[in-house]
Amino acid sequence: MTENLHEHHERKDNFIVAYFKSAFEEFSKVTWPTKEQAALLTGIVIGVSFILAVAIGLVDLGFSQGYQYLLDKAPTPEPSYTVDPGDIDVTTVPVDINTDSSSATTEDSSSTTPSN
Repeated sequence: MTENLHEHHERKDNFIVAYFKSAFEEFSKVTWPTKEQAALLTGIVIGVSFILAVAIGLVDLGFSQGYQYLLDKAPTPEPSYTVDPGDIDVTTVPVDINTDSSSATTEDSSSTTPSN
């Protein structure tokens, strides 16, 4: 029984080793660019990326400015109800603590409502 486990383990190692051997064989078939070609291609990628970044930035700036222009030109609705702080009556009436609170007279509460 230990021989079967050992053989199974060897087959697993052989599969992994075979995988890496085939991977390195494929890498040896690749035609790699020279240092000069790699530097030139890298420069092209960086240049195109920079140009696209500037172009996208300008388009984004244009949309942002256009949106802000539309917001500035849009009519703003008037509030349906405005309250001037000077219209609010906040005066208080002193209450005699010696009398029953239910018999104390206060001002009409309608004076505290704002007038339009």
